Amino acid sequence: MPEKPDCVPDVAIYAASAIQFEPDAIRMAAMPLTTIEILSPSQNDDELVAKTDRYFGAGVKSCWVVLPSFRAILVYSQPRKYQFFMEDSTLTDPATGIELAVGEIFR
Repeated sequence: MPEKPDCVPDVAIYAASAIQFEPDAIRMAAMPLTTIEILSPSQNDDELVAKTDRYFGAGVKSCWVVLPSFRAILVYSQPRKYQFFMEDSTLTDPATGIELAVGEIFR
């Protein structure tokens, strides 16, 4: 079984499941399908790429890295392999089937 990474993503996408209100879990036991990291001014891109490697090692299916200053998103389908989506394009994530207009993210 893959080991959980020692980091928490900015946003996580999980498969649809039934809501269970009891017991109230603070942390999800299962890894998400997709992690989303948003590059902040205090981070560097190497730091986020290293995080994607750890997420894939833990069983995540795809990782997104949001680059606000470029108004773009990198969608990693495996370690070190990504597609670059700019503001005027439609992001497609083959691991989840998610499609969305990148420009809508930066409105």
